[in-house]
This record gives sequence, C-alpha cells and structure tokens, in this order.
Amino acid sequence: VDGEGDPVALAIQRTVTFANRKILIVSTPTIKGFSRIESAYEESDQRRYWVPCPFCKHEQVLEWPQLKWPKDEREKAYYVCISCCEIIHEHHKGWMLDNGRWIAGEPGNGNITGFHLSGLYSPLGWVSWGQIAVDEETGIAYFGTGNPTPVTNVTRLAPGPLLYSASVV
Repeated sequence: VDGEGDPVALAIQRTVTFANRKILIVSTPTIKGFSRIESAYEESDQRRYWVPCPFCKHEQVLEWPQLKWPKDEREKAYYVCISCCEIIHEHHKGWMLDNGRWIAGEPGNGNITGFHLSGLYSPLGWVSWGQIAVDEETGIAYFGTGNPTPVTNVTRLAPGPLLYSASVV
C-alpha cells in the first residue's frame, strides 16, 4: 500500500491481536535471491512431500530429472524411481500420494512450517506429467496446450533444485 510500508509486513502486523492466528504466505518463487516466498521458505522447517515407489517402496521427493517419455510422445510421460529405476506410470500417482508424508528438511524454530510441492504431484485428473513435461535437451517447457514455450519464460515450471516450482509457507 503506497506510503504505508511493506504490504506483507502490514498484513502480518494486522494479525497480532489474534492468539490463534495462522499466517499463510503462498506463491511461486521467481527470481532466486529476490523472492519473498524463497526467503520465507528458508526460515521455515522446509517440508517436502515424500512418496513411496509402488515397486520398491523407497521414499523419494518427485524431481523433474526423473520425468521421462518416449521420443515425440510426451503424452506418455512416466517417472523413474530414483532407487530401483522402475518405470512408474501416472496411474500409480494416486497410491503414491495416499501413502506419502511430509518430512521436514530443517529443524526450524517450531513457529514456522513451510511446504514445497511441485506440479509433479498434481493428482490424477488435474494436470498430467505429459502436460507439464520439460525437455532438458531443447530447453522447452510443455503445457497442456501442446505449444512449446522457452523455459526462460516459464520459471514456474523450470526443473531444478528445491525452489522454483511452488512453495507454500
């Protein structure tokens, strides 16, 4: 708000009179080092959702490099288990999500809980792996439209480390 200061700080300040307040900061990080959601997440206990492989039961965080598909058949995208290397098809995702759990990556201070979840976790029927596939060779990100877009214009789907997919604090 013009002249009143930082809008996030103002919103938080307006909750101080409520003993049972919950403050949610929800966003997608964009520019590394300048993102409010990134700094808020770094202050939290940094929880990620770990899901078991339907074959070996190894728990893992779904990561972009494990998403694969046959050449020119992006709609047949599948996930490769980081432990047993079995191919995990999209129909397994429901079971994996049902049997997953949030695990904190940092001890935190007990006051701030942070969650990170990428589009790879979208439940069946929402957005498929094929619809959000990123071709690492060409640097093209794919959406459900079938029209390729350069990754530089879609930081929200850019594969990579912990952030720059989606985070909720």
